[in-house]
Amino acid sequence: MTHQATEHDGTDRRFRYTLVVIAAMAYDLFMFSQLFTPPEDATPSPVPVLVFATTAAVLLLLQRRALRTVLLLLCLNSILATFTIDYQSLMPLTLGLAVAGIHLPLRSQLLGYAAAAGTAAAWVYATDSAYDFTYDWQTLIGVYVLFLSMLAVGASVGWAIQLTRREAGRRLAEADRERAEAKRVAVSEERQRVAREMHDTVAHGVSMMTLIAGAARAIMATDRAEANRVLQVVIDTGTRTMSELRLLLNVLRTDTQEMHDHPTAPSGLAALPELVKSVKAAGVDVTVHHEGRSYPIDRKVEAAAFHVISESLTNVTKHAGVGARADVSVEWTPRQIEIDVQDHGNGNGGNGSLSTGNGLIGLRERVAMVRGTLDAHPTLPHGYHVHATLPTKPQAVF
Repeated sequence: MTHQATEHDGTDRRFRYTLVVIAAMAYDLFMFSQLFTPPEDATPSPVPVLVFATTAAVLLLLQRRALRTVLLLLCLNSILATFTIDYQSLMPLTLGLAVAGIHLPLRSQLLGYAAAAGTAAAWVYATDSAYDFTYDWQTLIGVYVLFLSMLAVGASVGWAIQLTRREAGRRLAEADRERAEAKRVAVSEERQRVAREMHDTVAHGVSMMTLIAGAARAIMATDRAEANRVLQVVIDTGTRTMSELRLLLNVLRTDTQEMHDHPTAPSGLAALPELVKSVKAAGVDVTVHHEGRSYPIDRKVEAAAFHVISESLTNVTKHAGVGARADVSVEWTPRQIEIDVQDHGNGNGGNGSLSTGNGLIGLRERVAMVRGTLDAHPTLPHGYHVHATLPTKPQAVF
């Protein structure tokens, strides 16, 4: 809410409260003063009544600035009016109790109620004295209870409004806590996602560099030019991995919204040629086949699609080794992407020690997060097959 809107609301509330004060004073003068119903044997001057009424109205308009003081002054004004001109200024005190009930704590409210009860006793005494103390005590008690009942209406209204505001405040605070908790959960989930990205980036990068370096060492003695080319792939892979890690670490320092908006790594399908290049440098023959026309897809879906292929090919280099062959198929439809990665084995056995044991587990979690499905199983007589189905529409993503 802007400052101008806040000022407008405050002015509007003050205007409405002024109208309430005017209405209360008009009703009070009509019901509890002799201004409109003077005695038959006398015509009192309206000036004293208007002075006391105006004083009460001004006090009510100033009440928010000094709640306790104004409430006591309203009691005093009413007592003076009662003994001076037989005017029980009841409505201003009732409205004052209502305002006090809204804004004051319970202890201060009780003190205000006690002062109002004393004022009501003064009304009864002044009324009885005006008739030469002709009322019996039962009548006086009845009149006193009647006055207290009128005052209790104002006190009850104020108390009810205060309770309503407290409940509204409690609900707002609870809503704030829920929003804060939802934000905390979102941050935690996003950081977990970034952690998975870091695991994939590090695991893939280190594995590929190790395997490519091994391939370079194997051919170093026979073909130094080819070995140098392969070592350059190691350098390129390491540089790219470090760049991705820096980007991931920068994202971890951002807030939740920036985490969602910030691409965590250049791991979209556009990076597929570089991936294939590094895998081939490690000694695995890879063919990629695309079918259908590509569609705009959500960033998380594209990242999941890339990591299905990346993790699958990395596993081929780890477990099948140099000389293995893998076929990658990416089929596009308007609703989904079908990814097949089939390796045919026939390699030198690879280096299983490079596996962290979490690759397929993390891959299943990543695919499930975008409401996709993943199937991975060995094939006969040898080899491994990975099949993933991912939605293309962004609204299908959590």
